[in-house]
Amino acid sequence: MVVVGCSGLLFVFFGCLRLGADARAVRDVVFETVSRDRSWHRRIELSIGVIPMFVARQVTSFVDIPDEARLCLRSARKLEVGVYEVRSAVDALGRAAMLREIDSLLNPRGWERVVAVVDGEEAVCVFVQGDGESASSLALCVIVLNGEELVIASGRVDPEPLIPFASEQIRRHRPAPRAVAMHFSG
Repeated sequence: MVVVGCSGLLFVFFGCLRLGADARAVRDVVFETVSRDRSWHRRIELSIGVIPMFVARQVTSFVDIPDEARLCLRSARKLEVGVYEVRSAVDALGRAAMLREIDSLLNPRGWERVVAVVDGEEAVCVFVQGDGESASSLALCVIVLNGEELVIASGRVDPEPLIPFASEQIRRHRPAPRAVAMHFSG
């Protein structure tokens, strides 16, 4: 029984130290696409699965944290993040090639790109993957290349708790409509 318990703990612990299959594939494609004379340094790779997320939600129910953070924890089901440093910045052609390669990797796997922005030394793309059956399970993958830093964040969320918060933020930050006064001369 002790061996099974220790094995389970080791599995959970070491499973937290690597990315899932899609995030690893994105990382590898980026490294291959833009790494001609560059070397990459891994700062961190971390994966937090369903059980650790459940534990985090339970623990934070006793801790005073901002409502937004509590809402995000309530929505999150699984999170993965990898942060890498490249020794020299990737040029515009390399960033464009990176986006094309990520598209061709993720599209056949059922991911759809919803955002892609290339501006200066930054490139950001966001992919979503829904099962089409349930609105309570949405996978997200965000890739950010900012100068000499690459961040890959992936996870599965229940978007339903986030909708009221997002609606409130849109309402709060939307510019007020300008009053239009019409003058008629009669």
